[in-house]
Amino acid sequence: MENVTYSIEMDPQKSNNAANLTQLVIGYFGNKWSPQAAKVISGKLGFVFSAASVLDKYSRGEDTISDWLGLGSDVALMLAGYTGNPIIAGVATVLGIASFLTSDNAASMAKAYVDASLKYGILDPNNGQWLLPPQYPGGSNSHVGPSLDKSEAASSPIILDLDRDGIETLAKQAGIFFDHDGNHFAENTGWVSADDGLLVLDKDSNGKIDSGNELFGNNTVLSNGSLAANGYEALQELDTNGDGTLNSRDEAWQQLQVWQDRNGNARVDDGELMSLSEAGIAAIDTDYKNSTWVDKQGNAHKQTGEVIYLDGSEGQSADVWFDVDKGYTSYTLDIVVPQSVRALPWVRGFGNMTDLHVAMSLNPELQAMVEQYIVDPLNSQALLQDIIFTWAGVADIAADSRGENIDARRLSVLEKATGENYQNKVNGTTDPLKNAAVLLEDEYKHFSDFIEASLLSQTLYRDDFATISLTMKSDYSGLTLNFDDFASHLESIKLTDVNEYLHLRKTFYALFEYSPSYSDVREQLGIPSEQSFFGDDGNNTFSGSKMNDYIWGNKGDDTLKGGYGSDTYLFNMGDGKDYISEGSSNAGDIDTLRFGEGINPEDVILQRKITTGLKAADSLIITFRDSTDSITIDNFFSGTKYQVEAFIFTDGTVWHVDTIKARLLEGADDDQTITAYAEGSEIHAAGGNDSLQGADNSDQLYGDAGDDTLVGGKGADILSGGTGNDTLKGGYGSDTYLFNMGDGKDDISEGSSNAGDIDTLRFGEGINPEDVILQRKITTGLKAADSLIITFRDSTDSITIDNFFREGKYQVEELVFTNGTVWDVNTVKAMILRGTDDAQTITAYAEGSEIHAAGGNDALQGADNSDQLYGDAGDDSLIGGKGADILSGGTGNDTLKGGYGSDTYLFNAGDGKDYLYEGTSNAGDADTLRFGEGINPEDVIIQRRKTSGLNARDSLIITFRNSTDSITLDDFFRAAKYQVEHITFADGTDWLPEDILNYLEDDIPLPIAASPDTPVSMSLLRQEMAAFSGGGV
Repeated sequence: MENVTYSIEMDPQKSNNAANLTQLVIGYFGNKWSPQAAKVISGKLGFVFSAASVLDKYSRGEDTISDWLGLGSDVALMLAGYTGNPIIAGVATVLGIASFLTSDNAASMAKAYVDASLKYGILDPNNGQWLLPPQYPGGSNSHVGPSLDKSEAASSPIILDLDRDGIETLAKQAGIFFDHDGNHFAENTGWVSADDGLLVLDKDSNGKIDSGNELFGNNTVLSNGSLAANGYEALQELDTNGDGTLNSRDEAWQQLQVWQDRNGNARVDDGELMSLSEAGIAAIDTDYKNSTWVDKQGNAHKQTGEVIYLDGSEGQSADVWFDVDKGYTSYTLDIVVPQSVRALPWVRGFGNMTDLHVAMSLNPELQAMVEQYIVDPLNSQALLQDIIFTWAGVADIAADSRGENIDARRLSVLEKATGENYQNKVNGTTDPLKNAAVLLEDEYKHFSDFIEASLLSQTLYRDDFATISLTMKSDYSGLTLNFDDFASHLESIKLTDVNEYLHLRKTFYALFEYSPSYSDVREQLGIPSEQSFFGDDGNNTFSGSKMNDYIWGNKGDDTLKGGYGSDTYLFNMGDGKDYISEGSSNAGDIDTLRFGEGINPEDVILQRKITTGLKAADSLIITFRDSTDSITIDNFFSGTKYQVEAFIFTDGTVWHVDTIKARLLEGADDDQTITAYAEGSEIHAAGGNDSLQGADNSDQLYGDAGDDTLVGGKGADILSGGTGNDTLKGGYGSDTYLFNMGDGKDDISEGSSNAGDIDTLRFGEGINPEDVILQRKITTGLKAADSLIITFRDSTDSITIDNFFREGKYQVEELVFTNGTVWDVNTVKAMILRGTDDAQTITAYAEGSEIHAAGGNDALQGADNSDQLYGDAGDDSLIGGKGADILSGGTGNDTLKGGYGSDTYLFNAGDGKDYLYEGTSNAGDADTLRFGEGINPEDVIIQRRKTSGLNARDSLIITFRNSTDSITLDDFFRAAKYQVEHITFADGTDWLPEDILNYLEDDIPLPIAASPDTPVSMSLLRQEMAAFSGGGV
């Protein structure tokens, strides 16, 4: 809308390549053509026509249909417009030129075309290409450009009621522009109607009314240099006689004029300026009344006064404060735009910023910046900011000059673009507080995105937006946009290059940032409700909307939160370490992670990371070979709402959740930690020293090669360590452990206390019952254990079932062979207690045991219940522990320790030299040494043996006539706790400790049980004789 002159150069090459291209012709309605009206029109006929001569004929009314049809049957030019507005030319694809020129509806069609162009802004007024975003949309749109928290943006002139029917105005939506504040930017403004007039004073005598200073209102400069508070205050300065009335007696009366803008173009045209008398005005009162009335056009009649017509009647005047949009402006100076600038993108100006073409024409440095930018626009963010700062003329402002909360250059850009100065309403300064700065920075980002999109739409994405077309409505009431081809084009890009799709989509939305038809156009496009979030090279945090979002963190370590909707995350090589958090529980939401070029499926390494505690999580970690990049999808395995449902590669490969889960369960030769999923999993670890973790369902864990750790968790799990020395922990549930010959040394740890759980150790082919050797291993101390050791003949393999003998929860209840043999716990226990000719250590079970050691020098250990320990052959060691135990060393030189409880020691002729040790101090314990058949009291020789020194003892020695057998009762005479309280014989004789002591110290005969054949007196005589002959003391 500037007074812009474009230089014209013919380019025959372009005409050959642009069969259906129509370029615009810009001019003024009413057969008033500006110099820029000439344009190059190219057709597929392969030659170039200058439209200048045709336009010249048309302006004089001398053109014919032949003149137009000569330009080519498929290329046509339609001219239409409003007074004061651009006349936009379109192509025959919208309207055939012949039908246009011969139709009675030509004017309607032309008007509809211009209306649509203004509404949708799809045509570049300089080069005729389809252009998005819209050039300034105008109309009643509530958000048509960047905004500040504005004070009132109104401008007032005095209006005179010329037709005596009241003062009438036009709304700013009529598209009228006037430079109220005299800064060479005409603002979109409310205006006076055609049948009333503005009171004016042509101060520079140029025959024009150029600014609000030549009207009478709040932009009128008073004699003291200040602005008038309203038009009547300015008028009062001209009332030289001070009578409150301005008339012919005042000096300025003859200089005052009335401007009746009959065509509403806010420019003085022929016949529109008249004297007050020509307008029928005899006098104007300078006094006024305040008013609060706002007319239906949105203009406020704040001050009202009276006029006197020449016929003496009274009429009305008013200082009307027009509704003004200072962000929607038109530059008023004449500018010549050279061809070099015309070839560059055109972006409309806002507020006190000219259109970009004008700015570049005035500033070669800015032109050079734009030329550099369009070479690689996607990677020129910093340069884009420099372009905006230079364009707005704020590049030299210090970034911190408006306080610490905002970049002063950005705030200054907003002030220029809105035509308003920002003021802090809290403290009255021009520095925004923190919360306000956040909103202002966001507003600047929208504006910056719009500028970027305007440039991209005419450069990088020019061909994409060329797929949008216009169609005239059948009733000529307007044009409709046809987005069918654009929508198909957009969808195809989405499927093949999501990066390009996102950039194009973002550009489209940014272009419509200030469009009143944003929602309608998006719906016509068929684009779902989606938002795009693009990061920069920093560490960004994006939280998506409830719509289907596209989120790209770009470089840096970014946090991306999609939320509800089917969200798409984008990741390219070099994008850093990104963190994705999903939380949508909506059924049907499908989230996607799209990898860019250069990321192939074979480059991706998947890992699972489980953390516990306050910040417990079960996340997916994605890394890449030969790269430090990574992606963490938080809690991917904790539930479906946290999942990104599809991973898509540029080669067409798609990994769904099941694919990802299966890949994570695949083994490798590296050391791995693999965890089953909640629904139950089968895991094969392959090589490496791996850690396999089951979950709450039934899992199958196969360690394969390596020293692995398998933990079943809950459920009926199968655990197979495979080769290597493995640790297997079944946990809760009826678990099955598999072991094959050659599987190495495995350690099984069970801990299930659930009633009814039956754990099984299943041997593979080649392991027969006769090959199995069972042992019990008891360790004490901090890591006390009571375990089952299983070894195999002719093999170094072994299985340790940790704490098998401690209690039921640690047991594997069944050992199963391939031949059908099943050993339950009782069988295993019994086999452990079964003696052999080898030296063994056999320990009783907590419930009490009977142990027969057979041959070998064995160690038999009782437990806390009553045990029966039989050493049988060999030099054995028997320890009773607690309980009323029976200890029989059998043949050989044995050591017997009864421990707590009333223990019974058995000794038979030929049992060798036994050593008995008692140490119980429990009151009521009565230990017994019981001789077998064939050992009679008279065969026994008793002695007391005392030793001194460090190992001092006071023991009872029992020997036998005609035998080398002996029994030593250690420390028998030291204290009662070391004594065997009864020494009994098969014939019923029972010697007590005091009997022994009386006999040894006082020669009191030992008691001998009487029998029917032998009276007591004869028995005592035999005992004394035996003692004498044997040397007893």
